[in-house]
Amino acid sequence: MNGVIKYAISMVLMTCFLHRAASQDVGNFFDDINKRIASKDYLNFSGNLSANIRYNHISGINRRVDAFTSRINAALLVDFLGIKGPFSAAFSDGNLAYNLPAYGFYGFSPSYKWIQLHLGDRSMDFSPYSLSGHNFKGIGIELKPGKFYFGAMSGRLLRARSADAGAIQNLDPIYKRIGRGVKLGYDDGDNQLGVILFHAKDIEESIQLGDSSKVRPQENLVMEFQGKKSLGKLIEASFDLAHSSLTRDKTAPLLPDPPKGLNGANFGLLTPHSSTGHGQAWNFALAFRPAFAGFTLGIEHISAGYQSLGRLAFLNDTENITLGVSTSLLKKKITLAGNLGVQRNGLSASSTLAGARLIGSANVSVLVSERLNVSGSLSNLNYTMRQRVSPVPILVVDSIIIVQSNLSAQLTSAYLIGADKQSVLSLSAVYQNANSITDDQVNVMAENTFYSGMISYTMNIPDKGTSLTASLLSSFTQVSDAQTSIISPTLAFQQKMLGDKLNIQAGLSTSFLRIGSISGNRLWQGNIGGQWKLSKKQALRSQLAYVSNTSSEAGTNFPSFTDINFQVGYMLSF
Repeated sequence: MNGVIKYAISMVLMTCFLHRAASQDVGNFFDDINKRIASKDYLNFSGNLSANIRYNHISGINRRVDAFTSRINAALLVDFLGIKGPFSAAFSDGNLAYNLPAYGFYGFSPSYKWIQLHLGDRSMDFSPYSLSGHNFKGIGIELKPGKFYFGAMSGRLLRARSADAGAIQNLDPIYKRIGRGVKLGYDDGDNQLGVILFHAKDIEESIQLGDSSKVRPQENLVMEFQGKKSLGKLIEASFDLAHSSLTRDKTAPLLPDPPKGLNGANFGLLTPHSSTGHGQAWNFALAFRPAFAGFTLGIEHISAGYQSLGRLAFLNDTENITLGVSTSLLKKKITLAGNLGVQRNGLSASSTLAGARLIGSANVSVLVSERLNVSGSLSNLNYTMRQRVSPVPILVVDSIIIVQSNLSAQLTSAYLIGADKQSVLSLSAVYQNANSITDDQVNVMAENTFYSGMISYTMNIPDKGTSLTASLLSSFTQVSDAQTSIISPTLAFQQKMLGDKLNIQAGLSTSFLRIGSISGNRLWQGNIGGQWKLSKKQALRSQLAYVSNTSSEAGTNFPSFTDINFQVGYMLSF
């Protein structure tokens, strides 16, 4: 009996068990449907639709987008006899300039009482150690009858990308990746238990690569057990135990006589190869919540071999022990939250990066007065995020990268101005230090640094429908050896007219750029647009955007160019 058959049988057994446990809810299951039929309230629907067409003209550099592009977005909520089905879709034509295909994302999640289906492009969250933050294209189901929970999914995690498709942007090829998972849980308020099984594998035939390629097809199996217990009204304990087996190269030779336990054949659910490794992740937490504050003690351990293909990236070979506290003071005018602990890295015997460091985070929010609010945060905890490399449209490649944040700090304040408190002066400063993530692995040698600061003033005149904003932005970005700094003043204007039927917006900014040692770049950006309400449910909008870069130094990698975009859109709500 192969692993797929056993996987299917486990799903059937879990479903049958859940059906028996949920039988107590079936008696009243169709009550709402009968009431809707009796009142002849059969069908209700609401939603919105938007369609946009953009024309692009560019000179001075190679074309970055096609001359004409179109996009359609739709969101629909159908209610048929109490069976609610949210539907969302997004479609775009391809980008011939970069050999990128057209895309279409659509998803439908109908639900009735404690049953919900997921169809199309959806996401489900099982746990931080298995499936979390990763979209899939396929089918899923969630059942929540009473105290029980059952979830299952099956679909494509990644679509195949050949080696030449991303040649312009230096993107690695990707195998088509299929994922399947089940989760069974119980929660009565004081007690929680959960079991998770997640499996993902790459389809070797989806792309053709030579034997010398560093990109290899992978396969992963995660087994997990979760629990939580309330010890009285003030104390709560929880745990999460996970085991992962990852085959980094499915073309590697099979193990001739693998063990039958978790570090082997995984009870027949995974066929181990010579490239298969195993790892464990676990955490324990204890919470104490008296009336005046909340305290938590947490211990997390992730072994060197632990990784899940159900996440965008994973930090392993580490252990965290933290103590947290949260409270509010002076009638909630001051809110404090933070934790402090120790992180040990390089736990494996073969690691050359062994060491320990203090970790922690702090969040403070102070309501100084009715007009002034100040908040700040500081953290050196590791977490995965999407970071935009450049805030200006000067780079011809995708500027969104996935990084692991190591240290972040943020300070913001807002001060309300005027007798009616309609205008606001705000300041913010952000610092971020992070490592790049390549092939789902954190690259500790590729360090990125981001600084930014902004001051802005917004004057609102509600009785005239006028809003005016002036801001000054300064930022610095260092990605590997590339450095970019920018100072950018901006003016923005908004005016409502004709009884709010017409909303006109305009903006102008100039940016002084320094890229590496080249400081002769100056970027001008301007836009003007508006939205016209045709009716309560229909609107037309248009925008004209102008971008111009001037370079005073000869031989620069960023020559002078002009980029003009004109966009027309239609919106319908119903």
